[in-house]
Amino acid sequence: MNMFNYLLIGVIFTFLCDIIIHIARNNPIIQEKLKDWGLWERIVCILVWPLGILVFTLSFIKEYLKK
Repeated sequence: MNMFNYLLIGVIFTFLCDIIIHIARNNPIIQEKLKDWGLWERIVCILVWPLGILVFTLSFIKEYLKK
């Protein structure tokens, strides 16, 4: 995998996170976390997207099993 593919996957993952945040923006938990989601967080998410996918998946499963 070359660097372009790595960054492209990171951009796509970050874009999907932005879409999910936009859809769920009326949720009180999401509103609290939106304060922390800015340009620098997006750049870091693009660069370390494998960790982002892992954290997102674990958090999603944890919240899903809680209900």
